[in-house]
Amino acid sequence: MFALARECTPAAVAKFGIVHDWPKDGSRLEDGSVLMLDRATFETDEPHTFSFRIGSHEYKAVASGLLAFKATPDGQPQKLAAARFVSLSRDGKTIFSRETPADVALEWTSDGPQRLAGAPPTVAE
Repeated sequence: MFALARECTPAAVAKFGIVHDWPKDGSRLEDGSVLMLDRATFETDEPHTFSFRIGSHEYKAVASGLLAFKATPDGQPQKLAAARFVSLSRDGKTIFSRETPADVALEWTSDGPQRLAGAPPTVAE
């Protein structure tokens, strides 16, 4: 998903064969990442709060319709791709957020989140 997605539109998502909403807790991919879809908000650009667990950590992300996320077993973010992304929190604490929604694709390095596409986030202090 991270390597294949070039744009976040309903037509682009349909190319992956996604034609309906997935389970509320998302789909787990072989690499341990979580893929979540809320088709209604994806088509309207309204914000949606996704909730999911990775290991012992509870994550919440606000985006419009589509979210792919990967973290290490100890909870450190590795990758994020989201449509109209607003914020991401872990165990109730904001990891990072944006003032305005944007399509993002990020990978974490030793320097923090690095932009792969879209606008960079505002890292929470």
